[in-house]
Amino acid sequence: MSGALKIRSKCIKCSGPVLDHESICSACNPAKLATPAKFRAHGPIFVILGGLVIFGAILAALFVNPTPDDEVFAVDVVEIYRQSSDQVIVAIEVTNGGTSDDRSQCRVVARDAGGSLLADSTFATDRIEAGEALRIETVLNTPGLADGVTATCR
Repeated sequence: MSGALKIRSKCIKCSGPVLDHESICSACNPAKLATPAKFRAHGPIFVILGGLVIFGAILAALFVNPTPDDEVFAVDVVEIYRQSSDQVIVAIEVTNGGTSDDRSQCRVVARDAGGSLLADSTFATDRIEAGEALRIETVLNTPGLADGVTATCR
């Protein structure tokens, strides 16, 4: 067996036996033209698989819609009282409706009957556990009486 080549695979055209370094048998390739290597099909397969992975990533980015920040935190104004002639205390309750612990950026605004801004306060909350609520009091410096107090958190 010193000079003999082993027959290991089948011809890609007729399924007849071929030598282990060839892909087409001598009956299908009588002129002994160059034949494609057995591993040449792997390149296009890898390119196609890579394209499918990229396509899947693009679809996931387009269709996986994380909850926008302004929908994660719910806020309610629970109490308003005057501390002094020029200060109003506003108590809000911020609920983390998300799935992980997080902080929120909140803004409390006081307006008069005409809608003009009297005072506002912007602050960051402490970390709120997912599904939990936190009561926060903030001071608004306004000598006028606020007709509308609103709070937003995101």
